[in-house]
Amino acid sequence: MDTAVELVKAGRRPSVAAVADQAGVSRATAYRYFPGQDLMLSEATIRAAGGPPDGLPPAGSAAAGPEGVAAAITRQAGQFSLDHEDRLRTALRLSLDPQSGYQRPGRRGRPLPGIAR
Repeated sequence: MDTAVELVKAGRRPSVAAVADQAGVSRATAYRYFPGQDLMLSEATIRAAGGPPDGLPPAGSAAAGPEGVAAAITRQAGQFSLDHEDRLRTALRLSLDPQSGYQRPGRRGRPLPGIAR
């Protein structure tokens, strides 16, 4: 997955086989986790956008309270949804089809600065 994320960040749309080859894992292993390119790219795109939200209010400012942080996260999530609509629709379609076997793994992001978990 790390290799797929790197390639997506570089603006590429690699196949499952190409990612397996570059990552040095067998194609059989890669296809076991990601039976198709759409599935792999959906997850890689979501992971590629990870990290703390852009535009968080500066620490100590009046806007740095919970409302300001929530507003920044909401803006980033909305923009991400617009920027990656095709991937998100694919992930949703696959997750709603019981025959696809698609299950997005749970993941936790890094803690946001100044916010306790």
